[in-house]
Amino acid sequence: MPGRFHINVKTTTMRPISVWTTQESSVTRLSGTVPEALNAVVWRASGVADELPYTPWYPVAMMRAGARYPDAYAAGEPDRIDLDSAWWTFRLAVTAVDADYAHKMPDVRSALLPLEHRALAVEESLERAAGSMDGPAAAALLAFYGSGLGIEALTVCRELLRHWQTKL
Repeated sequence: MPGRFHINVKTTTMRPISVWTTQESSVTRLSGTVPEALNAVVWRASGVADELPYTPWYPVAMMRAGARYPDAYAAGEPDRIDLDSAWWTFRLAVTAVDADYAHKMPDVRSALLPLEHRALAVEESLERAAGSMDGPAAAALLAFYGSGLGIEALTVCRELLRHWQTKL
């Protein structure tokens, strides 16, 4: 059964897993292919799960490398809309999608699914490469990679918002 509220609201009383109030969704996996200290990967969607991509983040690697989350992921005030904030950008994107789900989801799929598919396609080889490096180099590689995909997802969502605003 699809997890979308829009699809299920008239067909079942079951609670859908992907609703407009979702602020963060994640799947955590432990991997045996990288050094033990770097083996946690958290696939996150920063909002409604079927409207945003899951991107991999390596929190232990980030700590080992001394890397911080990108500034956009650390910024944001709940009472001030700010497109420099990842939280606000993702929240505005899912709000726009929810307002016209049928027409906006094709844009979302074509813009964001390639990012998610690419991340899944390189995951095993990336982690195997990290497993062959020394600890600090592996941590830096995984931290940089996860942060880069997070920024790419954010950039694509900003572009979608601009695209929808100009189509009004």
